[in-house]
Amino acid sequence: MILFDNKIKRIIFVSLISSVFLSFILDPQLFPDSQGYIDYHSLRSFGYPLFINLLQKNLFLVVLVQLFLAHISSVFFILELKKKFKLNNLSSLLIFLILIVISLKISLSILTGSLAFSLYLFSLIFLIKFLDKMDFKNFIISFFFIFLAVCIRSQIIFAMLNLLTISIYLYPQKKRFLFLLIPLISIILVIPKEINRFSNKTFNQINIPIVDQWNQLLVFPIYSSGIQISQFIENKEFKNLFTRIYNCMKEKKITKNIAIKNGQNWTEILDNNYFPAKNCSNTQIDYLYKNYSLEEKEEIGKKLYFKVIYASWKLNKVQILKDYFMKASKSFKNQYYALIFILFTFFLNLQLLIKFNKKLLFLNILCITHLSNVFLISLVAPMLVRYTFYTELILILALISLVINYFHVRKS
Repeated sequence: MILFDNKIKRIIFVSLISSVFLSFILDPQLFPDSQGYIDYHSLRSFGYPLFINLLQKNLFLVVLVQLFLAHISSVFFILELKKKFKLNNLSSLLIFLILIVISLKISLSILTGSLAFSLYLFSLIFLIKFLDKMDFKNFIISFFFIFLAVCIRSQIIFAMLNLLTISIYLYPQKKRFLFLLIPLISIILVIPKEINRFSNKTFNQINIPIVDQWNQLLVFPIYSSGIQISQFIENKEFKNLFTRIYNCMKEKKITKNIAIKNGQNWTEILDNNYFPAKNCSNTQIDYLYKNYSLEEKEEIGKKLYFKVIYASWKLNKVQILKDYFMKASKSFKNQYYALIFILFTFFLNLQLLIKFNKKLLFLNILCITHLSNVFLISLVAPMLVRYTFYTELILILALISLVINYFHVRKS
């Protein structure tokens, strides 16, 4: 069996020794969010606090395990790419060096990034194995790692498109994989959320999956809309709440209109002030609904979000779509590069429909999941590297390897 292969044993042994060595010479890095995971705050998913608590909150062991998983996931990912897609030694080495340096760097952080990224890499490893052998086992293992990653960090839900894209393209050959998607996607969408709800109720006495989600969603539509959408919010209570939140952002000079008036890039102003803007929602809801429970306040935020989106859509549906696109395109530097990438993905799909190719299918999966990841971030969070790197890094490395491989073959 592959698990007992001597080569794999050597990789695991070397990875463990190097991880122990690095754990002794490098200190864990704490960030403002770190304590929320260590103590399991209601703002956080339960998966990472569970991981920390299983290690008795020993940060040395947390970093050690993160380093070890980062090491072996990077090595096995490169080996799988090299074997299945015939990468030459130069491109393999380059990908490995970049991947291992970044993976090991984030492994020192007491944040979800390292563990979620390692699990995502493992899911890609078994996805490549599945593409090679078309066997049900690797398909399910890939799903299992995606599920674990979503439990650690809900953002990784974008990886469902890995399974969906493969199932659609392989439907003529393997119809059962597409039919499997309904229960698998249901599991990813429902189970982690219910685990968070149960954990929050058990440990924090709060009957909601994660606190403050709707206030985060509220930031962008309120920031970008302007006070004029209040005319489309018929309920006086929510109109008043919206006005108070908007005026709070306006006082802090965190609105799209003020940024444009000052000749600033409004998406950058938003990303740099996302959490102060969110604080406006928190403080105004707390002020107006001071006697409400946390669950009831979360419900207020949810209702206001849908009313604001509806009002923005009524005022100018083209503008709100354009604004979301502009925010998402920041991941590509600007909207022109974003359009080029979308066109590239579109023509890649056309090429796959004309002639099926496993390399192109894998590249297509990376492109689609990157677009879905960026879209997801544009809804909820600032467009920061620590959110986009999951798909961005793998895609860049894949494109680099293709270019190196192309010139290597031509030279030969």
